[in-house]
Amino acid sequence: MKQLTLLFVLFCSVSLSAQESVIFGKVVDDAGSPLPGAYVDISQDGAEILASVTDQNGRFRLEAVPLGTYLFRVKYLGFKDLEQEVEVGEKPLYLRSLRLAAASLELNEVEVVGQVLP
Repeated sequence: MKQLTLLFVLFCSVSLSAQESVIFGKVVDDAGSPLPGAYVDISQDGAEILASVTDQNGRFRLEAVPLGTYLFRVKYLGFKDLEQEVEVGEKPLYLRSLRLAAASLELNEVEVVGQVLP
């Protein structure tokens, strides 16, 4: 009986672990340089599911991702956001070097006025 119970528990744990996966990859700029500190997240129906920040080499890893379809986003100050739909299956999902394009910021003009003190 104990062997049957142990077998059942092992089967359940294998079944449950197959219901999650991993997303990993690297975030770089146009020149291929890593972007440390980039914000990476996945969401579903507007609700954030998991999030992480890239390491000093631009790498990220989202673990225990439930199987399904998600909106994958990368945000980094001074760069355009990257958004794409991803399908997470039982195998780990490797997103190769994700290139972010620099965002051009248009600033308003600044007028400097000075006065000479008597």
